[in-house]
Amino acid sequence: MGNSYSGYGLLLSSVPLLVHGTECFFPLHARFVANILPIFSFQKIEGEYLTLDDTVNMLQKAIDAAPSEKWRAAADFIFVRTFEQRQGSVGFVACAAAAFYASTLPVSQRHPLHMLFMVQAAFMALANLHHATGFPFLGYNPFITAAGKGLGIAFVPFWIMAFYCNYMGFQDSKSSLAKLD
Repeated sequence: MGNSYSGYGLLLSSVPLLVHGTECFFPLHARFVANILPIFSFQKIEGEYLTLDDTVNMLQKAIDAAPSEKWRAAADFIFVRTFEQRQGSVGFVACAAAAFYASTLPVSQRHPLHMLFMVQAAFMALANLHHATGFPFLGYNPFITAAGKGLGIAFVPFWIMAFYCNYMGFQDSKSSLAKLD
């Protein structure tokens, strides 16, 4: 059964690539998540979808809204936010590539990646739990929308399942390794 849990854990840990992977190559593609992902798009009507120009204009207005003496700090803040989105995307691409590679290895050699994916799944579950509940002990995000709350509700179980499969894959990998000694 270990290969099944391991395989499912690796597969589930690769899913974010499908949603967020393009951002590392195409900055500001996050708007497509808001435009296309069903939890967001079911509530939109024709003409509500953000274009690249809309996105750039909104971010520029955020910079322009800062006091003039803080313009540079505001511009740097917007850059850092877009850069962090891109870095997150790179992380998801790397995780998917590592999961693909791990799937070619014997189960006994996969435990380091299952540990990584358990940590990823645990923190993603907490982040989504925060979006679903707004519990202050998980941080403060004043921009949680109804769709964001729905997204959190939808993905907490996904990340719990990813954690469980990777935990079981980790245990099975360690057991397989011990049998080789």
